[in-house]
Amino acid sequence: YAATTGATKAVTGMATAAATLAAYVKNNIVGKGAKYVVVINLPDVSLTPMANAAPETKPLILAMTTTFNKTLQDSLAGTSGVVLVDAFSNLQDQVAHPERYALTNVTATACDLAKVPSSLVCSAATTVAGDSSHYLFADGVHPTPFLHKLQAQLVATYLAKAGWL
Repeated sequence: YAATTGATKAVTGMATAAATLAAYVKNNIVGKGAKYVVVINLPDVSLTPMANAAPETKPLILAMTTTFNKTLQDSLAGTSGVVLVDAFSNLQDQVAHPERYALTNVTATACDLAKVPSSLVCSAATTVAGDSSHYLFADGVHPTPFLHKLQAQLVATYLAKAGWL
């Protein structure tokens, strides 16, 4: 991507957002007594159908996402009682190895976007033809119910590793 002022501001904005989130977790959640906090980083948004539809934006989207995740990780490092779940690497693995996750499609949308504008209003009547129950994406960026199930399993794995389950 071109190193434009807008791109630089977007990446910087993501770092600011991550630092703000980390400060909130530390000050307002852990700081007020929470002992078990799960924070999930951003998945690799550059792999979404939205990003794939505009490949020229993929490097910027990736830079924004990785900046957010690195800042979040660095800002939460050493915070007692916080487990950071790596949804970013997990989504990359799901796209690279869909068979490991019983995913049948990791590039198309389960919702027929010619019928509905987003997954917010998608229903069984507005999904694509065929079985889309194991698709990764509901629309251009949002996960399907199946991906939510996979994410819940990922969180449970992290909780078990932390000895919380």
